[in-house]
Amino acid sequence: MKIDIIGHLQSNKVNYVVNKHIRCIQSVDSLKILKLIDKQAKNLNHIQDVLIEVNIAEELSKTGIGVNDLQTLFDEQLENVRIKGLMFMPPFGEEDIYLPKGQELFEKYKQKYNLEIISAGLSDSYLTAIKYGSTVVRLGSAIFGERPAH
Repeated sequence: MKIDIIGHLQSNKVNYVVNKHIRCIQSVDSLKILKLIDKQAKNLNHIQDVLIEVNIAEELSKTGIGVNDLQTLFDEQLENVRIKGLMFMPPFGEEDIYLPKGQELFEKYKQKYNLEIISAGLSDSYLTAIKYGSTVVRLGSAIFGERPAH
């Protein structure tokens, strides 16, 4: 069985995460992490699939690659990483504003880099995400219930 990794990946955890049991790392949010994944995958003679997390709304409170920095990642010479697609976390309630921008960004890079996946949308916004091309949605609260308030 293979699993996907979702969520912020710290650099000191890359060596634990990159292995043959991980199908895809869905939240690569920096060039530094991308290079570390490539290095560890090379050490293991493994090709690691990843999604690039794009900070589509350029929110200071969120991680992710800036829209204007995305080309830099695609230009990087990676031997053991395969970028399969893009991941977006638009601001809550603003999916209709930012998901069309995400879809446009995906289409811009899709052909040249063989992208297949748009990961966007949560339990409360999955229909909007699908409307704008999402092929992966995260349905945690629909399955497990709402998170308790802190």
